Amino acid sequence: MKKNYAVLLSLCCCITAATGCRTFSSHVSGAKSASSTESTVITKNNDSQTSDSLPDNILDSYYSAQSTPVFEYFQHNKIQKFLAMWVDAATGDMDNANWKFDNFTDYKIMNHKMEPVRSDQQLYCCTFSNGVDRNGYIVFAYEESGPSIQNYGVTETTPYIYDLKTNDAAILKSLEETDLDITTAKACRLSWFDDENIRSDQAVLFTDAKGSNYLCEFGDTEFHCLSLN
Repeated sequence: MKKNYAVLLSLCCCITAATGCRTFSSHVSGAKSASSTESTVITKNNDSQTSDSLPDNILDSYYSAQSTPVFEYFQHNKIQKFLAMWVDAATGDMDNANWKFDNFTDYKIMNHKMEPVRSDQQLYCCTFSNGVDRNGYIVFAYEESGPSIQNYGVTETTPYIYDLKTNDAAILKSLEETDLDITTAKACRLSWFDDENIRSDQAVLFTDAKGSNYLCEFGDTEFHCLSLN
């Protein structure tokens, strides 16, 4: 059966800005990298193993959205063209966005009290580039009924610093200085919204089976982890 996708354009407010990035917003409804640093991971049996990247349990949870129906939906050329239109409209001159599907993730927005800001929407994030020297990411909501997608915001940021795999060795080193149980930890992409200053920092939220919570901001070159407990 041939599906028809309706496109509806209107402006909306986006709160996914990050310092040093060009952020744009619109509303549309429609259809292990290499690293030289070695770290030690303690396993459940208290045996140590040398690794220079985050363990699979963290990576699998962070990229778990790639095993969902919305990721399959995103593979359709028509849907990719919708998102490319949003990128072009927001940037004004990037009319052929290349999608980096290996960076596709869930996207949560929380304030500094760790309260959900968009609890009524399931948000997702995907990286794009012009294939040469410009990068960014788009955040959108997915509605299973229909299905349909809604543009939540486009952010152009070059160089692209919000890649977990690229920074995994530095992040792992920082996590090892905390009491986070790395063997049970899970991670998710987070927009940490500052209500008072109306701005967001892009981060990773780590949680473990003990209930420990740590925030690691992408904008911090040292990737220091902030305890939220």
